[in-house]
Amino acid sequence: MALGVLLVPAYIGDLVWTGSRHGVEGVLIVIVGTLPLIGGIVMPVSGVLEAVRRVVLSRRGITVLAVAVGKEGKKTVYRYSDADGRTHRYVCKRRLQRIQLAYDPEGSVGAAHADWLPFVVVRVVWNVVGGLFWLWLGAVMVFALALK
Repeated sequence: MALGVLLVPAYIGDLVWTGSRHGVEGVLIVIVGTLPLIGGIVMPVSGVLEAVRRVVLSRRGITVLAVAVGKEGKKTVYRYSDADGRTHRYVCKRRLQRIQLAYDPEGSVGAAHADWLPFVVVRVVWNVVGGLFWLWLGAVMVFALALK
């Protein structure tokens, strides 16, 4: 939160500085560059969180059978019962009638359906490496003109 409070004045200062030195085109580059910059922050964080979630579920997750009970747009809604008999819902893009999923009995990381390990690794690496690329591109677009 404190980092966000510091980044907003820095971003506005970058806009003013770039506008005074490079005009409207420079300001547009900075504004357009904000999107890949934000994506470059969000993608690696989501990749790391997915890796942590999978590790936690592999260590202490309980595997159950979930049954499809409906749709939410293009996603399927599944229902499963935990060890205490409480019913939970899980939503994903799979279209199967039944799936295996692991849930965290402590509830800290939720649930995840069984996936082939190479798919999970590729997804995590894609998010982290792709996110670093977008972070680099956004940083160049947002801050490079300020340095000229």
